[in-house]
Amino acid sequence: AAVPAGTPGMFDQGAGRMRRGKFYSRVCDDLAGVAAILAAMQQLSRKKLRAPVCALITRAEEVGFIGALAAVKSKELLRKTDRLISVECSAEQPYAQQGNGVILRVGDRTSIFNSAFTFWMNMQCEELAKIDKTFRYQRCLMPGGSCEGTVFDSHGYLAAAACVPLGNYHNMDRANKKIGPEFVDLRDWENEVKLFTRLGEEAHNVDLKFGALKNRLETRYKMFGKLLRT
Repeated sequence: AAVPAGTPGMFDQGAGRMRRGKFYSRVCDDLAGVAAILAAMQQLSRKKLRAPVCALITRAEEVGFIGALAAVKSKELLRKTDRLISVECSAEQPYAQQGNGVILRVGDRTSIFNSAFTFWMNMQCEELAKIDKTFRYQRCLMPGGSCEGTVFDSHGYLAAAACVPLGNYHNMDRANKKIGPEFVDLRDWENEVKLFTRLGEEAHNVDLKFGALKNRLETRYKMFGKLLRT
């Protein structure tokens, strides 16, 4: 039968299921990110944290970040001193492939996120990889689309982002040229949960002045700066 214009609906891609280490669903973007946030918050609730950690879950992202925009206009939800990490899925890229770990997203198609905050997150990834040999991460610009990090960044908030690579982005099975279920690699998702848990545990220790990097650079200068005067 004819479907009137403006009728809400969804592609019928079956119930969510796991197959060969991947999770398939009609919608993973942004529900996989929501699941990762909730899983990390569940773990953090069992720990004694030295800084408050909150989750802000917004709606209407695909029609222009309406929920995120409402949040930045609210005096009750966000403060300018908050440090925000935007979470979602992003289309898999040749240099950011599934199975290679959670992605520390340095920017999206529209903007680049806070450099100091991103560097601190990268340090946490490095430390976590030393402790947990199964933890894998990538550091990439993900230009497949824009995310709430751009909203927060453009409104003067300190923002960074994390994501997992998404297959069949927006239900587009490009290989077979048809509609298909979105899917994520479960290892990437599990690493995302590990990263969020680590960030929550270390939230009291955020360094926004590149302290470790400056020390590293100054040490090198002390070693080799004298060569400039020879």
